[in-house]
Amino acid sequence: MSEPTPRQRILAECARLGRPEVVARCVRLLEGGDVADAFVRVLAGRTASWWLARREDEELRYWARVWSARGLLWAWEASALPALRMALHDPAWRVREMAAKVVAHNVLGDAFDDVARLRTTRCAGSGPRRPERSRPSRRRAREHRGARRRARAACSRRRQMNVRCDQRSGSGRTSDTAASTEAATARNTQPHT
Repeated sequence: MSEPTPRQRILAECARLGRPEVVARCVRLLEGGDVADAFVRVLAGRTASWWLARREDEELRYWARVWSARGLLWAWEASALPALRMALHDPAWRVREMAAKVVAHNVLGDAFDDVARLRTTRCAGSGPRRPERSRPSRRRAREHRGARRRARAACSRRRQMNVRCDQRSGSGRTSDTAASTEAATARNTQPHT
């Protein structure tokens, strides 16, 4: 039997505790607070025991905020909006990403501007922005595809003529298989004595 999905676990917890309590606990975690280990197990699933053993590690503390934001994905109330907007500026990109998913999933128009700003501003701790990769022009890309296609066709023609195509060096060499094929054919056609 497979483990329940995060959605199934969170909805079951809403049925058990009530949606307002689940949302309040998610907000508490999202703001950096603490909750019972049992609730972390509901949010994280089977990875909870791994995280609980390392919860004091500063490098891993953001996972609780990711999971709490995911909890808000399936158990939403408007009272969580201020904490969610703060999560959109979290130093950990995974927290920002999950918060943006919550905004999109629940169509939270009040936070759309915050999500849009994520594309243009650098958040604390996110490191330097990578430069945009230059893309080849369409003409150059088409020429490259054409050259590859012509090389494959030439290689295929060489193979048909028993010439081995060495693609790494780009040279065609006569294969030893042509001579051995001729010798085998000659042996098979000679009468047995």
